[in-house]
This record gives sequence, C-alpha cells and structure tokens, in this order.
Amino acid sequence: MAEIDLRNVPGWTAEHVARLAKSWISTADQVVAVSVTSGGLQSLADQLGVTAEVAQQLVHQARAALSPEARMEMGKRFDSDARGMGARGPGKEDGNTPR
Repeated sequence: MAEIDLRNVPGWTAEHVARLAKSWISTADQVVAVSVTSGGLQSLADQLGVTAEVAQQLVHQARAALSPEARMEMGKRFDSDARGMGARGPGKEDGNTPR
C-alpha cells in the first residue's frame, strides 16, 4: 500500500503539514490512523491549531486521498485495552472466559 504524502492532499496547507511534521506525521495514512484512536481527533486538532470540526474536515480529506482498500483498513477502530495486544480478547463482559 502506497502512502500518500500530506503535501499532496487537497485542502492541506503547508502550515498544516509543517505542524504535523513536528510529530513525525507526514502521510494521509498516519492522519487517518491517529484519528480513529481514542482522543486522536482532538490531538490532531491541538497539533494543527484548529477546531475539532476543522480537524475532522482535514481527516476526511486525508481519508478521501487513500485507496478504497487503505480507507477500509485505516478506518477501522481498534481496542488497545486488549491486554496489550491491540485487539479485544475474550473476557467476562462478553460471556466468554479464557481457558
């Protein structure tokens, strides 16, 4: 999967790109991945110096620049509380108990 440089995403200004570069975020893929994490959208807004609404628009533009396959994969939310594994395992709350 080819990563899309933020400089090539419509709607992203040189200032937006420079602000995120300070946090080593330089691709549309990274923006979308951050946006689906808990608090990620607000973190992006803070780093960009924009409102959450503007950040959401920028994320939408970044997502639109991705291939359909990348959009699907990068847009998935994940549960990072899953015992450090990045995915939710069985537990009491879903009626399953680990064996």
